[in-house]
Amino acid sequence: MARLLRRRAGNDKNLEDAVLAVVLVGFDGEPGWEPSGAGPDDELALAELVAPVFGFDRAARDLLGSGVPLLEGAWASDVGLRRLREVGLLELEHPSRLLLQADEVQLALARLEAGALEQGLLAFAETMQLRHGRDVAGVRVITTMSRSDRRQLRLWLTRFALVRTELGDAEIQTATREALEHERPRLEAVLRFLERYPGYTQFFRPGGEQVIAALPEEARQQLANDIRRFASKPRFTPVSAR
Repeated sequence: MARLLRRRAGNDKNLEDAVLAVVLVGFDGEPGWEPSGAGPDDELALAELVAPVFGFDRAARDLLGSGVPLLEGAWASDVGLRRLREVGLLELEHPSRLLLQADEVQLALARLEAGALEQGLLAFAETMQLRHGRDVAGVRVITTMSRSDRRQLRLWLTRFALVRTELGDAEIQTATREALEHERPRLEAVLRFLERYPGYTQFFRPGGEQVIAALPEEARQQLANDIRRFASKPRFTPVSAR
């Protein structure tokens, strides 16, 4: 995770400033978002550092298959951090106030939703990166966190499940969650197929249909045979179980 954030930041100074800003906001502080004027002429505003380091900018900019970004534009700024703080998702205390205040039923439901979200998000993130490139829409943080600290990812998603209706349109969020659950088997099948036949990844990227259409008949037939062979095998191992 540290390497990912360092690459996004560009250098250690930018990374330190961005992380410090998040920590200050997490403890109800308010960092100086605008350049101080004492630094170099090309000094970036703090909001311009935080957004790319934590993936807010790409999540609000990159258009996915639906033609819309993952986040509204306002999230790619200090406004997004403040909103996360307001609902309790940036609390740095342990255990979280959200978890302590929830009753047993709320926690049980949140854990179930977090588990489904985790599986769907992992399949979505890995598929989108294969199709559109590494870290598209800032989703690499999901796959990186799942490998480095799965427990923390699940805890954060549990907290998110407790407050998600406060973060935007509840109907849209419910539709998104249901879409993830519905699409997960198909996404995981694509991932397992490309893991078994990595040479076909080029056909999965934008413009892949045109590439397939330009193939010799023999190559297209081989692709069709491989798909049938893969589909006829016992159920694949889901991403979430690996």
